[in-house]
Amino acid sequence: MVVYVFCISDDSFVVGSGFELLFNIRPRNQTGLLLHVGASSMNQYGPAEGHYLTVYMLRGEVVAQANNGKGEFMVSVKPKASLCDGMFHKISVIKRKNVVQLHVDTMDNYKIGPPSSTTTLTKDSVYVGGIPHIHHMHLSAAEMSMQQTLPVTSSFVGCIQDMRINGESISFDRLSGVFGPVNLKECPG
Repeated sequence: MVVYVFCISDDSFVVGSGFELLFNIRPRNQTGLLLHVGASSMNQYGPAEGHYLTVYMLRGEVVAQANNGKGEFMVSVKPKASLCDGMFHKISVIKRKNVVQLHVDTMDNYKIGPPSSTTTLTKDSVYVGGIPHIHHMHLSAAEMSMQQTLPVTSSFVGCIQDMRINGESISFDRLSGVFGPVNLKECPG
């Protein structure tokens, strides 16, 4: 049985200067959106500004993409073996001001981005496993904008467990939106 994790958490977080994300994944696909928090805007050249963090898999590589309000930067880790091996893998993303560090099991990498902006920050919803697509009813303007700016819009397929943001456990039982066939209670083998 495959679990599609695709939900919006009621817990809201500020990406801000410091942000810590920890979770375990057991993917069934090599590509999919793991998490998105924050907001961005578009200009004629593409994603322009905003405070956000997006974590995704692309052909087996794990990527963390961030923006401090002064420009986008990203860091990636390409595991030596496929993450689709039926085992759980530990992912952590640590953002400190304009530095993002990504850990995938025992491998890690980091990237230094542009200096942080001092823009006022707002709390944003946490999208786990995917975002609403055009065929879902009642999309907000922000959700439609996300579809245009995210590097990966395909949903994650597999299991996500033990997610913690800034030390707080994310409860999938308290959700403001669930889309698609989501199993919130268990991760089948």
